[in-house]
Amino acid sequence: MAQASKGKKIGIGVAAILALAVLSFFNLTGFYIVPPIAKLPKGETIWFYRRGTGLPFISSADGLNLEHHNGVTTQTRGAMNALVANIIGKGVIWKCGYSQVLYMRSTGNRDFSALEKPLALPPANP
Repeated sequence: MAQASKGKKIGIGVAAILALAVLSFFNLTGFYIVPPIAKLPKGETIWFYRRGTGLPFISSADGLNLEHHNGVTTQTRGAMNALVANIIGKGVIWKCGYSQVLYMRSTGNRDFSALEKPLALPPANP
């Protein structure tokens, strides 16, 4: 009977540590997604320490612009990326490839990738 009690205590301790780790992950860190743009053609996902930044768990320049400025342009995207770079600063934990799934989640499933594509000019009339 003493063995079962000891095993139960270990199980509770492991569960508590796991719960604390999960809570810390969601409360202390976040993901910032940079879609493919001219300066970063492949895009990237940045995992960062977000305590005190005011940023949501999953964010992107386009999502933040939709939330705070009701629209996205190449100018607002660039300005927001610069602002977030200053906010995150040295809190970057890890950088990895672009995640379309996280980007779409940050924008409410709205895609603004067309902002970075060059406009097609009509053919010149001779």
